[in-house]
Amino acid sequence: MGTKDQETIIYGAEANSRFCADWQQKLHDEVKRALLYLIYRRQLSRDDYSKLDYRDYLSAHSFNMGDVAIADTVSAFVREAFAETNFDYVNWGELRQVPALSSVQSDAEIIIAGSGYISLDHDNRLANRIDKDRQLIKDTHARPVLFGIGVNRPHYDLAETEEPVIDGTDEQILSDFLSMCRSISVRDTFSQNLLQRYTEKKVELIGDPALHYASLHQVRRKPDAINGKLKHPVIGINFNFHGPTSNAIMRKNLKAYITVLKEIQQTTGCSYRYFVHHESAEAIPKLMAAKHLHVKVIRGNPAKLFADYVELDLHIGGMLHSCIFAHSVDVPSIALAYDIKHHGFFELFGLEENCLSSINFEPDALKERVYALLADSEPTIRIIREKRQELEMLTRNFTQSLNLTN
Repeated sequence: MGTKDQETIIYGAEANSRFCADWQQKLHDEVKRALLYLIYRRQLSRDDYSKLDYRDYLSAHSFNMGDVAIADTVSAFVREAFAETNFDYVNWGELRQVPALSSVQSDAEIIIAGSGYISLDHDNRLANRIDKDRQLIKDTHARPVLFGIGVNRPHYDLAETEEPVIDGTDEQILSDFLSMCRSISVRDTFSQNLLQRYTEKKVELIGDPALHYASLHQVRRKPDAINGKLKHPVIGINFNFHGPTSNAIMRKNLKAYITVLKEIQQTTGCSYRYFVHHESAEAIPKLMAAKHLHVKVIRGNPAKLFADYVELDLHIGGMLHSCIFAHSVDVPSIALAYDIKHHGFFELFGLEENCLSSINFEPDALKERVYALLADSEPTIRIIREKRQELEMLTRNFTQSLNLTN
């Protein structure tokens, strides 16, 4: 399908990352954060977490490393299968700026790359971008591919069992959008079941594309990196702190997080590495240090993050993609879930016991899982490795089925 000169658009949450080259803006941001840290530190000395605000740490160049890894991995799968593919990387909401889509009969391939492209708010209403993209796709007669996308549903409680009821107007929008898609694949069974209600096309389950970043980029663990019997294990930490939902969770839980992490450290002799997946999270390890919990901060692009993920014995992740990065290198992880996507990921591996609620956080439950996994990690590592390899094969099969010929 397609022509030699056509473009393949990788359309993702962070397909085209917004790096900032303005040193004056960077300096301004650093000074502002330094001052805010002093204010926060004084408040934390009184155990007052009510003023924490992720927006204080955002900037024009803030982006999510998990979404960067998704776009990178999707394009790597496509390039592996179709070597001559030419890519144009476009962020969500910017399709109308693409010259290749200015024609009514555009032959551009649009691959919607993973992440929570289908997002439901508190009232189970769709994100506005879906209808806007639907209109553009209809106008240009393009036929997009959904590549390992998911349905996000923030504020999801792990005890919740009812299927979401989508607004009638949004049901029609979603059904119409899916009817224009050439191929559909998703990251978890919740997304698969929901989308299958609105299309007769097969919705394939392939997992999250970023799960295979390490495999496609030849990132390898040392054979004895995890043995479950280390005297001083290395534990990764990541908390979600880049949106309203996570902001409320951090105000509520940060004190408890610090307390339980100190107890785990005293019991196990572990060292901590804090993985920054989003710029706003730079605040968290500083606030931990103010409460005498010191962590080594790991920051940078996905390749730099993975260089340290491979050294972990265990990971505790608030952002889903920190857990996915850990699983990518066969490191057991424990999720602190705030969205149905966390449960969906761990359900794929049959490791739901490692998915804990951050909305109703229970410190004792976290300690129990940490101690159990450090005591005997091999069965979990084997499960992760085998399922990851199975999903990688399914992802390759799906990619090959796209028949791109540009």
